[in-house]
Amino acid sequence: MILLIVHEMRFSDPILQLRVLKIRQFSIALSLVVVLSFVLFGTGLLNPIFLQEFMGYTAWRAGLIMAPRAMAAMTSMMIAGQVAHDTAGNLVGENDFAAQVEQVFKNLDAAVRAAGGTFHDIVKINNYCVASIDPAQFAAFRTVRDRYVNTGAPPVSTFVFVSRLVRPGWLFEIDAMAVIGA
Repeated sequence: MILLIVHEMRFSDPILQLRVLKIRQFSIALSLVVVLSFVLFGTGLLNPIFLQEFMGYTAWRAGLIMAPRAMAAMTSMMIAGQVAHDTAGNLVGENDFAAQVEQVFKNLDAAVRAAGGTFHDIVKINNYCVASIDPAQFAAFRTVRDRYVNTGAPPVSTFVFVSRLVRPGWLFEIDAMAVIGA
């Protein structure tokens, strides 16, 4: 790597623009970022070993000490596109917007419950609706949503009209993010 850097810095038109490494402040900052990256990686990798080998902790106790770091990573849950399919994979409510919205919210609720949470753990919802839906039917969305969502402190949400969804017959789709146990 060092030879590549030296080689590239000698040409007036190098493949990689490494001239920025000649700037002292940039080089120092880059060096610090590299060192800190190794330190942060090392703490996650070496702390359990250190705790067990040098401090005499059992693997269980070392794991408990590292648990808060792991818990922060495990509590976030991304829920990908929920559509109006039942558990058998059949489309529910073909050409019926209200029925599809109801099924989608049921599926979203089931997904978050499967992870050990509740609908109140959902912090963000993205709603996708085909543009061909009559605006008068939009009230059905609010009615269903308000039965599932805490209307006093609802999750942030976006509602987007799209020209179509992936499969014909789909009128509505949701993806969401939940923070379980927070």
